[in-house]
Amino acid sequence: MVVAAAPEARSLREDVVCRGLRLAQDRAAGGSQPAFSELGAKVRVGSFLRPLPHTAGGVVALAMPLMTVALQIEPRWLDKPPAIETTLGEIPVLKLERCPWLEKLDAQAKPGDPKEALMIAAAMLEAHCVALEQAYEAKRMSVFQTLRDTEAIAADLLGAHLTTNLATARRERERYLYPGRRPLPRVNSSPDFRSLQKSLSTIAAARKSADVDAIKTEQKVVEAVSLGITTLAVAAALNRGAVTLDRAAWQQIAAATALANQARINTAEAVTRYLQTLRREAAEHPLVLVMANMELATSNALAVARGIDEAVRDAEAAIAKLRADGVNGETVPEQRRAQDLTPSGLAERLATAGRLSVWKLPFFLERALCHLPPDRGAEVTAILELAAESGEGAEIKQMLGLFGIETAMMFAPAAGPIGIGLAAAWALFNLGSSIVEYQQLSALYHATLDPAVLLRGMDHEDASKLGIVFDLIGLLVW
Repeated sequence: MVVAAAPEARSLREDVVCRGLRLAQDRAAGGSQPAFSELGAKVRVGSFLRPLPHTAGGVVALAMPLMTVALQIEPRWLDKPPAIETTLGEIPVLKLERCPWLEKLDAQAKPGDPKEALMIAAAMLEAHCVALEQAYEAKRMSVFQTLRDTEAIAADLLGAHLTTNLATARRERERYLYPGRRPLPRVNSSPDFRSLQKSLSTIAAARKSADVDAIKTEQKVVEAVSLGITTLAVAAALNRGAVTLDRAAWQQIAAATALANQARINTAEAVTRYLQTLRREAAEHPLVLVMANMELATSNALAVARGIDEAVRDAEAAIAKLRADGVNGETVPEQRRAQDLTPSGLAERLATAGRLSVWKLPFFLERALCHLPPDRGAEVTAILELAAESGEGAEIKQMLGLFGIETAMMFAPAAGPIGIGLAAAWALFNLGSSIVEYQQLSALYHATLDPAVLLRGMDHEDASKLGIVFDLIGLLVW
């Protein structure tokens, strides 16, 4: 009894919800229906066009992989649902669109004309449309949930990082300073303070020995000269009437490039030697990673104590800010908006996220993607790339530029200071040099007291001022 009543109840509901479908079914019942093969029906997803399977289940089996590939190639393709195209015309897949379309078509159709034939085709393919719409909704929900999962994983990784470094910062303060509001050094009660002062002197000496500042200046001058030589070579070739660059021009450009490359290698070697010492000293005194080492190397004990206190306070403030805006600040909340079920809408959310959102902290986001299946990680990256194209997506674009560097740096110990790791570091440095203000990495710099973590400022200073490089020596990925 219940089984017999259920179809009737569904039929009544369909009459109310979709009058157009009932009209199409009536025309199909009253006229001759073409064979399925005569419809020439195809499924279109973006630029992909495939024959429509005979069964609704076959539609799902075809559409899901197509939507997965389409999302990775061009996410905007899924802003609209897949389409069903026939030799008679296109049939809307979404029921909210199909029902009024059928009603309008019924008012215009005459017996035996193409519009009636299209209505009959729509009635024949109703199950296919329903299955395709359900697959589309499932895919959109899957992408939305994947972004939520990625954000949650990245937030957990960031939270663990901050908790560890907060404990380190507070432990180090107690190690060197007496309790109280004023930063008074434990000069006589602890050998650790004197050891820290010695580390500051060692780091300053290493920087002077490597001649980092002079070599960096030399690199900038050489690069400027090489750029000028290249420009003159092109101009000279044009003056000689060459349509394309001639042999002489290419020789001059090659010489300029060699000069610039050698300058970069000199700078890389100098910075590597300096960071090797810095990292070795940081293993014993983590605070040197966030202190003004060069200024404090020749300072008295009270000045060093103030430097310790300031470094810890800055670390605590950065950690609190990152925890509030990154760990606890949801960019993709459970409560959805209509536009959140389109790739473009999701990309907009990511592009307009706060500057300290995990979506703009590359190291934690990249690690989070490693926890996902490869196809889901590729979908998240595709949404990020779409976000980077928007006017507000500059920070996303910078973050994507840092992707892959951490993985490449794992090979640095095997390749030596000049090799694979060095090439990766300098690709990163060239990117970082163009960043005027990168608040995300600057905040991470102040919040990080772990010598095994990759984030470094150039010469280990504030990242927002001097760009970003990685420590190549003895790298550990935690």
